[in-house]
Formats: sequence, C-alpha cells, structure tokens
Amino acid sequence: MALSGCLPVGTAGTLLEWQRDLAFTLGVARALLPLGDQVGALRWVSTAWYIVIPATALVVATFAGLTGGLIGTLIAAGYNRSPRHAAVVVELPGVDEDDT
Repeated sequence: MALSGCLPVGTAGTLLEWQRDLAFTLGVARALLPLGDQVGALRWVSTAWYIVIPATALVVATFAGLTGGLIGTLIAAGYNRSPRHAAVVVELPGVDEDDT
C-alpha cells in the first residue's frame, strides 16, 4: 500500500521538472504554463514525501478494507439467504449438555 504513495510524489517531482524545462525552453512565465498555478502545491507534495506517502497508503488501505468488507458482507448475506446455509454449533470446553 505504501508504494501507492510514491505515485503522487514521483508525479509531482516529474511535473515540477517538466514545468521548469518548459519555462526555460520557451522563455514563458510559469503562470502561463500548464499547471502553472499549482507549482506551490506540487512543490509541497514533492518535499513533504514523508507525509504524503503514509497518508496515501492509509487512504488506499482504508478504501480497500471498506470495499473488501462490503463485498464480504454482501457475499455472506447472499449465502445466508440461500437454502444451503451452514449451521454453526459452538461447543464450549468444560460445559456439559446436562448443565444447560
């Protein structure tokens, strides 16, 4: 999951480099370039990688967990409504059937 956090950091660094190369090659102000207004945000993402990577991993893991839980719940509910549902018997140690 933490590898998914590397994607925004790497992309931000690549976009910043691309913006710098375009500004140098074309001789145009950064504000006129694509993503020119987002240079500050991209620079923050690129320099704050130690925050971005764990935060992205946490968001992706939470989304995957919630999606997996929802799918598991739907499958369990569908299986429980079928005529072939499973009977669950719980046996506790040290409890005799005569004591109940």
